[in-house]
Amino acid sequence: MQPKEACRMNMIPLESKQITHVTYDEETARIVAHYYNGEVREFPSVSKEEYDSLLAASNKYDHFMHIVSGPAGESAE
Repeated sequence: MQPKEACRMNMIPLESKQITHVTYDEETARIVAHYYNGEVREFPSVSKEEYDSLLAASNKYDHFMHIVSGPAGESAE
């Protein structure tokens, strides 16, 4: 019960045609993207500061893409 509850607390909806929302795991420093087609992808090495900046961003999708397309996102696949 607690893992699902914790996941809901940090769920960030994105205005995207592909991604429904992302979640952040502070213990592993990973952002997890949840796609409309059911795919789930993990992006490692995302700092708490980057996550906080995503929360504050006016365009969360663009900011998410900026975070995961840098050095941290290159090893995502």
